[in-house]
Amino acid sequence: TPLEKLATAEAGRNSTAKTQMQAASQTAKADGDSRERFSGLTSALQPASLKIAGSSADDESPYLENPVALAAAAHKQPPATTGNAVVLADVRIEHVAENGLSTLREQQLYYLATDQAVRDFSTRSVQYAPGSQKLRVVHARVHKADGRVLDGEEAGENGVADTSIAMYYDVRARVVRYPALERGDVVELDYRITPMTNVNPYGDYFGTLVVFRSNLAEQVQRFVLITPAERPFNVLEQRMPKAVLTDRGDERVYRWEARDVEALPNEPHAPALTDVAPYVHVSTFQSWEDLGRWYAQLIQPQFALDASLRDVAARLLKNAHTERERISAIHQFVLHNTHY
Repeated sequence: TPLEKLATAEAGRNSTAKTQMQAASQTAKADGDSRERFSGLTSALQPASLKIAGSSADDESPYLENPVALAAAAHKQPPATTGNAVVLADVRIEHVAENGLSTLREQQLYYLATDQAVRDFSTRSVQYAPGSQKLRVVHARVHKADGRVLDGEEAGENGVADTSIAMYYDVRARVVRYPALERGDVVELDYRITPMTNVNPYGDYFGTLVVFRSNLAEQVQRFVLITPAERPFNVLEQRMPKAVLTDRGDERVYRWEARDVEALPNEPHAPALTDVAPYVHVSTFQSWEDLGRWYAQLIQPQFALDASLRDVAARLLKNAHTERERISAIHQFVLHNTHY
């Protein structure tokens, strides 16, 4: 299938990268400083999933829905809805490591009730950061009323940046196209996103927000968070019941679930989603003071000037005798020499 071809191509890129890394290793052996830097680099590039306990497919299977059974039930008794589509299942499973990195498994199934839904769901996209994350599409399928199951087609990737502003984004959108869609079909999208490094660029921070209501009616929505048992998390549950907690060895499992959720009304100038919909917010920060200390430590290296900037600062301040003059000199330099 096209998705299998994509996986093969990805494996080829990994093979090329491995060859290049081996060549770099041989070069680094000849120089002590290079060898030390290379050792740190290769350590950082080891897959983070190796350090995230319980992030295997077997560990996720108890929380996933049976897509074949859900599709068969929807075909036998189509869901009642006034909207264009119905969410048969929306399952999110997230595994958090000690350092705050996480893997994500997402399973989505939609029943297409109208011709408009057929047009809306002809393609689906998944956003990820290819520089730091690996995306694997587990399933992209169409379940037909006659029992046939058709594979989706990989349709490339798109940037998600706003072209009207000159701002860099590292996020891409992988697009999947569903062939021969018709009213009454069930569309399935199942994917996993894993980190490509063991180094968390945000220290040991983890945070996520999951909303439990949308503009579509939902039969089942489930959020499963698997964390180190000894690490405290700040959990805010707004307009929804407490999580079901389960400890298993050195892990703690939080599980939130909602069933038969009505669609949010579509109205102009509606309040923000978090003002009207149930949601769960999870963070490693226990207080605003924790957030302040973390952010101060995160940005501290940015205040250190390298040799070239020290030379620039000395030149700018050479004839600046008051604090106001020094501030003005630096301000004017930034205005004329910094571009976004």
